Amino acid sequence: MRANRFNIKGALGSLLILLFFCSVPVILLYQNLNSSIGAQPLKNRIVDVDPPTATYYGSPALVYSPALSDLCITFGFLTLDPATSLANFAILVGATKQGNQELRQLGKHGYSSVLLVVNSNVGLGRIKISVPFSTLESSKASKCGGSNLSGDRLARDRFRKELLRCAGFRTNQDIFLLGQPRAFPNDWYELNDSVSAYATDGSPEGAAIRNTQHVKLPSSLIIMTRNEDLPMRVSLDGSSEALAMKHPLIFTISRPRRIVFYTYWVASLPFMLLLAIGIYQYTYKKSIPKPYEVAFGVAATMVAILPLRAVLVPSSLPNLTRLDIVFSTEVALLVALSIAWVITLPSTSAETETADKAASATPTPASHDGGRPSDGNGEGA
Repeated sequence: MRANRFNIKGALGSLLILLFFCSVPVILLYQNLNSSIGAQPLKNRIVDVDPPTATYYGSPALVYSPALSDLCITFGFLTLDPATSLANFAILVGATKQGNQELRQLGKHGYSSVLLVVNSNVGLGRIKISVPFSTLESSKASKCGGSNLSGDRLARDRFRKELLRCAGFRTNQDIFLLGQPRAFPNDWYELNDSVSAYATDGSPEGAAIRNTQHVKLPSSLIIMTRNEDLPMRVSLDGSSEALAMKHPLIFTISRPRRIVFYTYWVASLPFMLLLAIGIYQYTYKKSIPKPYEVAFGVAATMVAILPLRAVLVPSSLPNLTRLDIVFSTEVALLVALSIAWVITLPSTSAETETADKAASATPTPASHDGGRPSDGNGEGA
């Protein structure tokens, strides 16, 4: 009788091998998943910022836009360096028609510049940007009311171009974002800041901010993006016009779901290909792969993973990302399965090969004609 294909000792040995090889990558994967759960949920009304078209910004999103404002402050998201979590923004400041009049009046009382302050709500440093009155007054008056975004796409495009054209002050600023780059391709980044604008008279900035009862400038806050790799979701400011002096700038950026699915799908192709070939050969061809065939298949899969990693993982990301851990889990699983295959099935292969040799070596029994011996010519007597 043919021995059982799988024995208890072989099954236990295979289980121990799987646990030994896969324990470390599985633990690392669990730690990566657990540490990447930390993005704060957005509050108030949430909108998706339109992605860029060609080389232009996408349609602006109005974080806060009262009926009357002195300044139109626009943040344009440009790039993100995952290695440092620094995002580069183009900050545009323009004065409305009402704002130009207010700045002239303030100038008569000794005020000379606008102090734009970006405060962090998570304990990071404060960013201060000084904007001279003369820069804003010399440019065309900006319009940043909510009515500019009503209508078709052409109207939104005109509004975007107006923001870029009427901004009297432009600067680029790096802002630190909280995030989890090691969770790639599920990495996320968030900003939790607030934006305020003050009129200053040349005194020390700290004193100017502490004594701002009569120099706070009502402003509109607008955000748009020029980065198509990281879609943005922003929380709108739900404050009333009486509280319109300090605007929360809160948004999250992450990779599109289709990109995340595509990355994992491509990463799993070598493993799935080898597994599919083995299942097909065992199920339909009724043949068990030899140990050297399994070894060659595993080696080829491991070689195929190296160039996939270089293509899928951006070079600016940290060395050990979630995708790297997924690759290492695949390699550990393949090595463990191949060793378990060699340990579990060699006896079956040997028995089959011995039986085949014995069958081919057994002579065919000679036929006898009534038990009569044959003569020298092979004919019966």
